[in-house]
Amino acid sequence: VAAFMLIYYLLAGAIANAALMLNLVLVLGAMSLLSAVLTLPGIAGIILTIGIAVDANVLIFERLREEQAKGQPVRMALKTAYERAFTAIFDANITTLITCLILGWVGTEEVRGFAITLGLGVAFSMFTALVVTRWLFQILLDTKVITKPIRMLTLIGVPKIDWMGKRRIFWAISVVMIVMGIASLAWQGSRIWGIEFSAGTKATFQFRDDAVLDGQLLDDRVVREEFIAAAEGASDKLGATARVETLRDPNQGEKFLERRDTDGDKKISAKEWADAGLQKSAFDLLDLSKDGSLDEAEIEKMPSLTYQMSTTESNPEIIRNAATKAFGDTQQRRPKCEYELVTDTKRTVLGLTIASDGLTKVTAPTGGETSPLLEEFDGGVML
Repeated sequence: VAAFMLIYYLLAGAIANAALMLNLVLVLGAMSLLSAVLTLPGIAGIILTIGIAVDANVLIFERLREEQAKGQPVRMALKTAYERAFTAIFDANITTLITCLILGWVGTEEVRGFAITLGLGVAFSMFTALVVTRWLFQILLDTKVITKPIRMLTLIGVPKIDWMGKRRIFWAISVVMIVMGIASLAWQGSRIWGIEFSAGTKATFQFRDDAVLDGQLLDDRVVREEFIAAAEGASDKLGATARVETLRDPNQGEKFLERRDTDGDKKISAKEWADAGLQKSAFDLLDLSKDGSLDEAEIEKMPSLTYQMSTTESNPEIIRNAATKAFGDTQQRRPKCEYELVTDTKRTVLGLTIASDGLTKVTAPTGGETSPLLEEFDGGVML
């Protein structure tokens, strides 16, 4: 963006870039003052702020081009350009600011972070685009650095189109689009809200090394399709809003070799695979070279075994049942464990076996000697 402004608008573009940098400094400074955390949605808000700030300068510079083409002196052309571009800039920024207020009001913390950074950017972009750049132009005019019309590149000429004469056509198009938008909102109803704007559930699915679904290796599309098919009839909301994304472990291949490579040759033979009790169909799909073993390159190409699903369905029992029906034994089951509570003076064996659903409650024993630390966690959850 900065390069385009500098190349196309030359000196004016350099001034716009200076204002753009100041805009970013002000946004980050305000966030620091508010002790706000810069999240990924917040970064997205800053990126959009850059576009908004430059958009205002483009409107001013194009208006300046028109005024200079009329033969006005550069000082008067600048004054007129800022005055006549103001209404369009004000309108665009106010509508965006209203959107930020709505997002900050109804959104989750992630969406609110986006709204805060974008809202700050809108406020500061109006200041930098309308005040700072005009002040810089004024300094250059007063110091005689600018004495002639401000040069800018021209790639597109002035169109000869009577836009106002076609206003009724555009009104009709606007009305149709508005009606379509309202109709789509009414048709989708409450289903339109994503998990960012309503209650919902996020679930993580961990699969076995030999997981195969419907004869295919895993990916986010396969996992979603199997899950949606299993959820059919149980929840319309689950089918309409479920989104699945891959959670890739960068060390997955290395960990797989540690678990399965019994002879240390950095390969997984068909025998090692079978000795581990893994199904042959998965091995055949992974063995791309068809040489009867999985080398490091093939292991690195193995699909991810972890997927995250988000949905506005808030009943975890429906999600759990759909996952069990869809994935069955391909899911990695939680191993049964016993936990020990160790203090400085003695060791207390809790003797609790965790349930497969991961929801076993810790209950302090009623008889005999108990650890104060165990009593402190009475009613907690073993995870």
